[in-house]
Amino acid sequence: VCVLLHKLPIGALMTKVVDLLVRTPIGGFFRDAFALRIMQPAVHSTQLFLFLFSLYIYKMLESTHRKYPSMLLENAVDELSNLPGVGRRTALRLALHLLRRDEACSEKLAAAILALRLEVKYCSSCHNICDSDTCEICADGSRDGGQICVVENIREMMAVENTGQFRGRYHVLGGIISPVDGVGPGDLEIDSLVERVSSGGVLRLSLP
Repeated sequence: VCVLLHKLPIGALMTKVVDLLVRTPIGGFFRDAFALRIMQPAVHSTQLFLFLFSLYIYKMLESTHRKYPSMLLENAVDELSNLPGVGRRTALRLALHLLRRDEACSEKLAAAILALRLEVKYCSSCHNICDSDTCEICADGSRDGGQICVVENIREMMAVENTGQFRGRYHVLGGIISPVDGVGPGDLEIDSLVERVSSGGVLRLSLP
């Protein structure tokens, strides 16, 4: 912290810190603290920054060691917080919401997730998610098989399909090449795309 304070103008640094900290769960406190700073100009900006930074670290450590009244609840929060975009506060809110609902609601949710994980299939042609060996798009004879839209993932394919503008078929690569993450060409559905094109009938490849 001291190194940063010496290398950056305190005004610019404080602006960045405020922008970051007011978005945290204790952001309300930081807003009040900076209001207090305005009312107490004698407090040096560096001292205020170090105080807020220390308190932020303390709150973060405190949240990681927060005790739960039930180990079952804590386990549920741990698993829910592993989902993308779900923090521990949101995970706790979801877990408590499920406890307030009927038992049948939790059973239906668990059954739907388990069925998705165990029974979902991937289209043998385009690798789209489906309930059988061939997805509805590939099985639709009215679609133009001469046009293939190559997409990175299922979500991108759904976005294109929801526009209603494309009447061809798709090919889901299953990701992008990323040496940093250890993803190479062999990890994607590139060979199957080459086979589709080589088999004939494909006149145009497009990207969204």
